[in-house]
Order: sequence, then structure tokens, then C-alpha cells
Amino acid sequence: MRNEWPMALVIKAHPSSDGKVRKLELKVTKGGTVKTFFRPITECSPALNTSAHQKRGLIVPTDMND
Repeated sequence: MRNEWPMALVIKAHPSSDGKVRKLELKVTKGGTVKTFFRPITECSPALNTSAHQKRGLIVPTDMND
């Protein structure tokens, strides 16, 4: 369905040759099915940003001033 944006966990950030993160590996669970896929960072929007999530590796910290 259009306009449905599932929550995903960031599994890994993939930097490009210039060292900036351009692609994320994400994990989504829907209806008991787990899917892993890649998305450009420009198509992702952070929903949670707490230090506890960062410590567990669930959120990749980014510098929004770049």
C-alpha cells in the first residue's frame, strides 16, 4: 500500500569511496517475516535518536551539518 512507511532497524551503514555514508542496510519485520534490504540514506528518515539506541547499534549517528 502506498504511503506506508514501516519502521526499520539500521543493520549497517555503507560508506562510499569518499567516506560519507550513502547507503544503509535495513531490517524490517512485517507479519512475522523478516526482510533485509538496502536504501539510499536520502530515502531514510530517523525516527528515534537516543543514546541507548546508539549504544546498541540500532541507530547510526549522523552529522546533519555536512
